[in-house]
Amino acid sequence: MNTILRETQLTEEILGIRGRLISGSKSGYRRAYPDHVVVFNANLCTGTHKFWYGDIDITLDSIKLQELCNEIGESIYVLNESDGRFENEHQPHTSNAVAYYNPIRNEEVRPT
Repeated sequence: MNTILRETQLTEEILGIRGRLISGSKSGYRRAYPDHVVVFNANLCTGTHKFWYGDIDITLDSIKLQELCNEIGESIYVLNESDGRFENEHQPHTSNAVAYYNPIRNEEVRPT
């Protein structure tokens, strides 16, 4: 299975379908959750490619994003729409990430 397809499938299992909407009203959502970090029309990327897009409430989805990152095994960048779409589709601007996650590897603990 190709890498992008695998990453997209894992993301849909953990976060939901591509193009996911978290609210019918962006301004209404921001009023309801003023302290949340929200990225509407976000793009999820690795250091080299985009594999998912949709709305993300980082405040609520942070644990899921870390889980996804651990499953994929490489860093994930949450980008605004313009940094990962259109002319930036094949070379996302990860340096502008709203948030990023690095994989956490569980080290085997051995008794001493």
